[in-house]
Amino acid sequence: MLVAVSVSVAPGDAAAAARAGLVEALTASSELWYFLALALYFPLARLTRRVPPAVQLGVAAVAFVLTAGGVVRTGSWGADHVLQLYVFFLAGLHLRPAVLARARRASAGRCLLLAVLWAGLAALIRFGTSSGSLVFVVLPPVGVLLVIELAALLGERGWLRGLRRIGRATLPVYVLHPLLLLVAGAALAGVRVAGLPLPVQAAAVAAATALVAAASLAVGRLLVRVPWLVGLPRRR
Repeated sequence: MLVAVSVSVAPGDAAAAARAGLVEALTASSELWYFLALALYFPLARLTRRVPPAVQLGVAAVAFVLTAGGVVRTGSWGADHVLQLYVFFLAGLHLRPAVLARARRASAGRCLLLAVLWAGLAALIRFGTSSGSLVFVVLPPVGVLLVIELAALLGERGWLRGLRRIGRATLPVYVLHPLLLLVAGAALAGVRVAGLPLPVQAAAVAAATALVAAASLAVGRLLVRVPWLVGLPRRR
């Protein structure tokens, strides 16, 4: 729908290039691969809701190990991540009580150990001291455990309550704003602001930011009203 709007609004050759970039961004080969992931994860979870969670998690874990370990490669960075991360989506769905229980037992010592382990694994990858695929398999689960511990510890801080409320309220902005920025860019490809006075340019940027944020919130409210689109199946 968003692509269709940009195609119908944007005029000229410059807009054609912008629209081509937008369509490319919606494929698994771009940084916006997670849109494709979410479009697949929610319906797939609903379609397989009668399959035992252990089987779902087992199959997804095998897909994660094979793709993260480099045994299976699709040729697309984004598509590889779509396959890899489904197991974490399912873990959040089926293992939510265990995740919350672990968060309640979070400790600064365990968080520090996980942080050191994660940093060590990341350093092995960054500096090329390890060519083994095992590091790529171990790093994401360690990172997930670290984030759970860290989020639980920081969540107890009263001075972060305001940030937590902002985070909950603006999740649609975080998820949707890249795509909406691309749509706006395609629709306004023929508009030039470089020659305008600096205050006008600054005001245009501020207005665009506000509009994209508002549009993200509006689209988010519409999406959550479609249960089959982003609704999760009930846990068995």
